[in-house]
Amino acid sequence: MTHSLPLFLGKRTEAVEVVQAGIWMAGEKKNEGAMRSTNLAEEARKFKQDPKEKESKLHCEEHQEDLKLFCETDKKLICVNCVTAPEHRDHRFIPTEKAINIYKDKIKSSLDYLTEKKSKVHEMELNQKQKISEVREQASRLQTYITSEFTKMHQILSEKEQRLLRDLRKEEERILDPMEENLRKIQENLNSIEEKLSKLQKQMEQKDKLFLKVREYIAVSSVKRHMFTKQLLMTLKLT
Repeated sequence: MTHSLPLFLGKRTEAVEVVQAGIWMAGEKKNEGAMRSTNLAEEARKFKQDPKEKESKLHCEEHQEDLKLFCETDKKLICVNCVTAPEHRDHRFIPTEKAINIYKDKIKSSLDYLTEKKSKVHEMELNQKQKISEVREQASRLQTYITSEFTKMHQILSEKEQRLLRDLRKEEERILDPMEENLRKIQENLNSIEEKLSKLQKQMEQKDKLFLKVREYIAVSSVKRHMFTKQLLMTLKLT
């Protein structure tokens, strides 16, 4: 039992790996697909052990016998001597090869499930990417449209602004031209009045003495009136 051929050992090693993987897959069947994929990869990594280490696991550590049986109750490989052990009392046992076939089917079923799950998730990924692309394209088109419309609006408003400014200047000229002409006339009239006023002021300054003489003329006696009149006439001639 302990002197097995290398070929047999290799076959037994593969069988143990399959059963161990099957046990794990049965225990994880209720988990999500993503967790299954992660744990399966971890288990596969664990199975890639040193050949000597795997070879040592082909034998029962307690009885040093080949692991020919599988305890369905404890979900582990045992040797024929372990069957009578107290810890396996009333447990169900099947041959290792049968367990291998059972768990191979379970592994295949899980792999098929994960493959299908992967395909669906991949399809969801593609659909999501397509939607993202469509939203971005729509946003880009809308941005272009908004920019174009506001450019048109700016052009229209600019043209309207220029038109209103021209109309305002024309209206300003229409109103201010006659007002400025009227102001010019007023200023000319004012200048004329100021010139006349200046002349009158000068005349007033020159004739102040004359007015005094007139008052004096009224006040003098009738005897001297003739002489005063003569002097007044001479004064008027000098002015």
